[in-house]
Amino acid sequence: MLPAFMVKQIAKSQDAQLLRFLSDKNYACTMSLTAAHARIHEWAEGQKGDLLELGCGPGKYVAMFSSLGFQVTGVDPISFPTWKALEQQTPSKLISNVYAEDLPFPNSSFDHVACLGALLYFEDPRGALRELHRVLKPGGKLILRTVNKSNLYTSLTGEKLDPASKNLYSMSELESLVSGAGFCIDRKFSYGFWPPVLTNFWWYLVCVWLPIWLQNGLSNLISPSRHVNNIIFATKH
Repeated sequence: MLPAFMVKQIAKSQDAQLLRFLSDKNYACTMSLTAAHARIHEWAEGQKGDLLELGCGPGKYVAMFSSLGFQVTGVDPISFPTWKALEQQTPSKLISNVYAEDLPFPNSSFDHVACLGALLYFEDPRGALRELHRVLKPGGKLILRTVNKSNLYTSLTGEKLDPASKNLYSMSELESLVSGAGFCIDRKFSYGFWPPVLTNFWWYLVCVWLPIWLQNGLSNLISPSRHVNNIIFATKH
């Protein structure tokens, strides 16, 4: 467990980044180019319209997508204090008490869909991907990021990075899941370093102190098969 002051610093840093994504479009665009933020700019380049983020949490990526010009609907089982600022400063809609396997939207409601971390916790991942496919318009784009089953930390310790996670996939397994839901995969890549020791302290360093360039360098030192996250860009045909 981390000391209370470190936990507070993490929360403060995360809230500050969310607010900067809202207030500084140049910063949001620059960060969206990085692998640490799933190369969202590359996925989103030339795209606009209505976007659904499934499992949006506090709304960091709602803020980023909004600054990139999307009309964002963020959904999550629970609500967060940061949603008030998001709704005040953007046209975004934030909806709580929404679960991945039963989305409250008609067919073909969105131009694009995103899921950037929540897949870990779904009760029915296949059902969730089918729902994303259903609410996405033909030709619409999906971006999906989730923890790699074979990441360095897990492969060396035999433990999950997050003990609460229910669904972990290798890249090939993730591809099968996405393709099985009816998507055509356009691109895939992996990213991230996580040491097999001092995992909580490492999270603190990543959130508060480590610059993106150093995180990139550490990621590049290890095999892609041992990276923390797998990312897929896909299209509904």
